[in-house]
Amino acid sequence: MKHTHLLIPTLVMTASAHAQSWPPAPLPRAQETRIVSQHTGRTYAVQALALGTPPPAGYPVLYLLDGEHFFPQAAAEAPILFTNPATRQSTPILIIGITHTGDWLAERTRDFTPPPADENTATPAHGGADAFARFLDTELAPAVAKQYPADPHRQALFGHSYGGLFTVYRLARSPARYRHYFAASPSLWWDNRHVLSLLPDKLPPRTFVHISAGSREAPPPGDPRRKTRAMTANTQTLAERTRQAGAESSLTILNGEDHGSAGFRALHEALKTLRNTWKTDG
Repeated sequence: MKHTHLLIPTLVMTASAHAQSWPPAPLPRAQETRIVSQHTGRTYAVQALALGTPPPAGYPVLYLLDGEHFFPQAAAEAPILFTNPATRQSTPILIIGITHTGDWLAERTRDFTPPPADENTATPAHGGADAFARFLDTELAPAVAKQYPADPHRQALFGHSYGGLFTVYRLARSPARYRHYFAASPSLWWDNRHVLSLLPDKLPPRTFVHISAGSREAPPPGDPRRKTRAMTANTQTLAERTRQAGAESSLTILNGEDHGSAGFRALHEALKTLRNTWKTDG
């Protein structure tokens, strides 16, 4: 018994020593910078991955919210999905991840939620979507364009959960800002579905709205959120309203996925969609 008790801490100490001596593992081909926003007062880590030769108009750009989760996936998948195995040529794309550097849950909740319909319910913890949008447009986008040739007419935004809510809010408030809006499991229930009431009656031509949700996202029977959150019904309503407004809108139910896993599957599908689209539209 003595030998066992002595061996275990020795192994733990040895493993710990090795772990401390290993340097961080960088993502291949990726670059990162930090931007302090004058609009939100927050510091964001911004990751970038460029593939292929930029076209004359610049790279098509995919912006990823919650970059700490989704940029590593995109950085791993895109070099395979966007590269022709026969020719070794890559369809051009620039992927930008936006990562919160502080209290992740508190910061994303503030940045991704729209101002409330009732101003009397406003709190400092929510409703910062307009300030975050100004950061994206007036601070991040110019910084990206200074570093990489970027095509302003071929840009996409991907968000999941609260990020999906923000994506829909941007579609409602600035529909011409992006060509493709990927709203994965969007939290449309927020503020009694207020964001749906903000959608315009008419959207710009060639606006693509890609909506997705997991088939297992509903809270368990008996949970009061089962009725209020209603992911399937809410996303169906979003798809219908954006189609009526003239968007090329699609809704995909991801079989077997719950709220946590659906975002990663949705990003995989988004990358395939953009590969096929940006390969053919010049």
